[in-house]
Amino acid sequence: MAQSLTSGPPAVTAGHVADQPGAPAREPALGRDGGGGGSEAYVKIRDLYVQYGDNTVVNGVSFDVHRGQHLSLLGPSGCGKTTLLRCITGLETPVSGEIEIDGKVVYSSSRRINVPTEKRELSLMFQSYAIWPHMTVFDNVAYGLRRRSLKRGEIADRVQEVLAMVHMEQFADVKATQLSGGQQQRVALARSYAHPPKALLLDEPLSNLDARLRDQMLLDLRRFQRETNVTTIYVTHDQGEAMGLSDRIIVMRDGLIVQDGPPTQIYHSPRTRFVADFIGAANIIEGTECQVDEHPGLDIGATIVRLQHRGERQPEPGGRRLAAIRTIHPQLRRERGELTVNVWAARIERVTMFGDFVDLVVGWAGSPLRVKALSTEQFIEGEEIYVHIPPDQVVLLDDAPTEEPT
Repeated sequence: MAQSLTSGPPAVTAGHVADQPGAPAREPALGRDGGGGGSEAYVKIRDLYVQYGDNTVVNGVSFDVHRGQHLSLLGPSGCGKTTLLRCITGLETPVSGEIEIDGKVVYSSSRRINVPTEKRELSLMFQSYAIWPHMTVFDNVAYGLRRRSLKRGEIADRVQEVLAMVHMEQFADVKATQLSGGQQQRVALARSYAHPPKALLLDEPLSNLDARLRDQMLLDLRRFQRETNVTTIYVTHDQGEAMGLSDRIIVMRDGLIVQDGPPTQIYHSPRTRFVADFIGAANIIEGTECQVDEHPGLDIGATIVRLQHRGERQPEPGGRRLAAIRTIHPQLRRERGELTVNVWAARIERVTMFGDFVDLVVGWAGSPLRVKALSTEQFIEGEEIYVHIPPDQVVLLDDAPTEEPT
């Protein structure tokens, strides 16, 4: 279900946890200019735990979100990302921890504070859009503003302004039932920003759209973020969405944060096998650390792969390690040329066409490599070639070789 907590439909039954018997005492409503507005950290999460019975779904998570930042919580189903988002909105009550928004504590187990959902001044969009079918586009967007008793002229001006932001102003008088899925999504986005929230929270809002429409909505959301500079927390299991929308990504697994950083860092320097496998596609090789002409290397048995150490874990010559090689980095050549480092004779084992790209399986000195190449690269199965792996694209991982992804 989709809603704006400031200007959308009434709260769903999972909300208003402070109204429940035994819940912590309420704190007064937040002001628009609450303290801490000049602080770099705009949303603060401290040591948050959430449990359902004996199952811990958020396990001591802490992080900050800066004002105007676009953060994605990324991970597989069941990792705790949606639960964490619902805690921020007040739709879930943590076991312990603290949440602060714009300098005001909205949840604290130790101080018995739990500001109700509707007073946290956030907007939340779910997978479905919660557009009222009996209302026009204008009335859907105006709903929350009318509840705030704004003047008719102010409402009309604001609705037209936010509809223009999402390129839906020409549909103001159209009934919601006449809109496509993408158009309904844009109306929900406009409604969520009609009364500017302290932060915009999105829980997999594109999951119900087809691939082409999803790609367009990604562009629209990114443009909307840039134009409004609204602080955004976006939950998704889709690494493409996270990479395309975010200034920063937090990767979660089993209720824990496993890596936190800019999209390019997460992609090019994964810390663990799980992150390397979950973000993009990677070949994982295992071997013994060694030195080759005073350069670090990984002895994988049949050959030695030169690398450049970039991990947090220090080199341990003789120790067993894992390394990741993104599928886009191996270079396939018909001639060896003058290459002398990390180049091997190889054979094309399989070619699978995916439109703009081809997926190849390449036999070489190690276990078969997956390689992603432009479809203009014309290789055929059984062809003898050379494969070159740049040393700076062999990334040592921090987890032990015995650890398998789940």
